[in-house]
Amino acid sequence: MADTATGSLRADALLLVGQVQLKLAQYALALEAFDAAAAVSGIQPLVQFRALAGSATAYEELRRWDEALQKYELIAASSPDQAQRKWARVRAAAVKARQTSPQKSTEKKPATES
Repeated sequence: MADTATGSLRADALLLVGQVQLKLAQYALALEAFDAAAAVSGIQPLVQFRALAGSATAYEELRRWDEALQKYELIAASSPDQAQRKWARVRAAAVKARQTSPQKSTEKKPATES
C-alpha cells in the first residue's frame, strides 16, 4: 500500500511539474515530466491519461505532429474520462489538419485542455 501511495504522490508531483513547464513554454521539460508521470507503475488510469494528455500537448507545442497525434488518438480511444476523450478527438483533428496543409498564418491555437 505504501508503494502505491508513494507512486501516486510521485505521479501527481510530476504532473504538476509538467503543467508548470507548459505554462513557462518549456515544452521539452514538460514532456520529460509527463512521460515520467505516465511511467510510474501502479497509478490510476485517470492519472496516467492526464500524463498522456500533457505529453500530447507538449508534442503539439514542439510541432512534433506524429507523436502528438499518436497520444491524442490513444487518449480518444482508451481514456476512462468521456470529456477527455472528446477533447483528444478535437486535438487530433487539429493536428491532422496541420499535418495535411501548410500553415497559412502564424496564429497559434492553444493545445491545452480547458
